[in-house]
Amino acid sequence: METTDFMAVYNDCQVKDFIHRAARRYSKRDSIFWQDLVEEGWIGISKASPQRTAPHYCKCAFRAIKAAYMRDWRFEQKEAEALKRLLQRIESEHDA
Repeated sequence: METTDFMAVYNDCQVKDFIHRAARRYSKRDSIFWQDLVEEGWIGISKASPQRTAPHYCKCAFRAIKAAYMRDWRFEQKEAEALKRLLQRIESEHDA
């Protein structure tokens, strides 16, 4: 997408409001994560083809936001599992 096409979408209030609402829904009330999700939404739009409708761009942004959320969720799951294994190892060494 060219810069002029992107700026036309960026100035569309419907798309902008949708991205902010979707990011708020997935951000878990973390303002930094919310900003990251908003940026992911705009990146998703920038990869779309130009001259499409606002609902199409909203769908592109939603997919990008949800993908970023799922990456974060999987990372948190892996981190929790690693912590759990570490704590179990510490407990077993303490008992021995």
